[in-house]
Amino acid sequence: MGYVRVSTITQTLDQQNEALEAAGATKTFSDTMSGARDDRPGLAALMEYVRDGDTVVVWKLDRLGRNTLHILETVKALTDRRVTLAALACLLSVTNDESPQPAVVRP
Repeated sequence: MGYVRVSTITQTLDQQNEALEAAGATKTFSDTMSGARDDRPGLAALMEYVRDGDTVVVWKLDRLGRNTLHILETVKALTDRRVTLAALACLLSVTNDESPQPAVVRP
């Protein structure tokens, strides 16, 4: 599954959605609002939906939040739940497996 976000209604989610679809994301949650806001319903729905063993794909890590602290808190919340996070633009995978074999998602 994936998460996409743009900051304004004049921006489009198309590029991010296409990248996530190409990476195999079959369900995508989205927000059209600033990453600095804490009340992002798409991200909240994703966090409610994910389960142990799931993989969440984002186009870039900055889609998860505006500042480093919020991004790290979101990454920790996912990995604490044993959810793998893959960021397409920086080829990053994060997992909380005892013997990790993280999924690497390439653009």
